[in-house]
Amino acid sequence: MRPPPPCIRHVPDEVAARLEKLAAQTDLPLSTFALQELTESARRADNAELLSALLSLPIERDSILEALAESRAGPDSTAVQDQNWEDFFLDSPAVNRDFLPERASQEHGRREA
Repeated sequence: MRPPPPCIRHVPDEVAARLEKLAAQTDLPLSTFALQELTESARRADNAELLSALLSLPIERDSILEALAESRAGPDSTAVQDQNWEDFFLDSPAVNRDFLPERASQEHGRREA
């Protein structure tokens, strides 16, 4: 048999009013909204333990900055920096003049139902 749901007592009026407002905004009954909030809060119970179990590697700030600079200085970085938007669009190959009418006049086969 399932135990009865917890009853929270001594909830300040202002907190209860805010919870009711939030529940109304989500179009949920107060009990459902409160259960969702408690469930989300309970999920965070193990966060500290999970974080403490992560491997911590000492990485020097300078090595991070150096790797970042190297990644930004790839083979195309200078080409992109020397090019502006006008050059990109004005110097690009022109589209064939009959491209749009050609695309618009294509006939499509009959679709299956």
